[in-house]
Amino acid sequence: MKRRTLLLALLGLAASYCSAPAKKEADVSRTPVSVRGWVQDIETPGKEGTFKVMDSGTERARKVALFKETTLFVEKAPYVTGAFGENGAFVLLDVPPGDCAIYFQRPGVPDVKLLLEHVPANADVVIPGLVIRNGAIDLLDPSRVQVRLSSESGTEKLLKGTVVVAGHTVPIREVPLNSLMDRREYPTPVAIRAKP
Repeated sequence: MKRRTLLLALLGLAASYCSAPAKKEADVSRTPVSVRGWVQDIETPGKEGTFKVMDSGTERARKVALFKETTLFVEKAPYVTGAFGENGAFVLLDVPPGDCAIYFQRPGVPDVKLLLEHVPANADVVIPGLVIRNGAIDLLDPSRVQVRLSSESGTEKLLKGTVVVAGHTVPIREVPLNSLMDRREYPTPVAIRAKP
């Protein structure tokens, strides 16, 4: 009798375990986007406006210190991989296509948001020369932003549709597959002058 009761109890426990709803896995895109670029500067306010150091060695040390304490994440996308380098370059992989918000965080200041809209599946988005100032992100030269997709024909051409990056409309370009070999690598930052 005790064996039968124990067996029934174990069967009941197993049945309740098997009928329990499974944990819902987070939505991970099967057509992820890569977002890369670099922050050229993070302006820090001083007592009177924005503080700029004229000595190049001190200015470089200031930027490295600011970049080291900066992190970033994509809103509602917990499985995005990537990082922010001490030279200001960043790479984010496995970003879901469509609309997304990338947040840049630094201790003691509010988060700054970079919005991307209408990003197609499997795209590589390159955003050079960002400047973080006054709680916002500016693009020094929006014409340098690139949105690339792999070409099935192996030729380069403009596609219909656009992507919006920080409020600027960017065309979508189809490029040969070998042109996208760098989509998982940090870009090399170069100084960009603000476009008038």
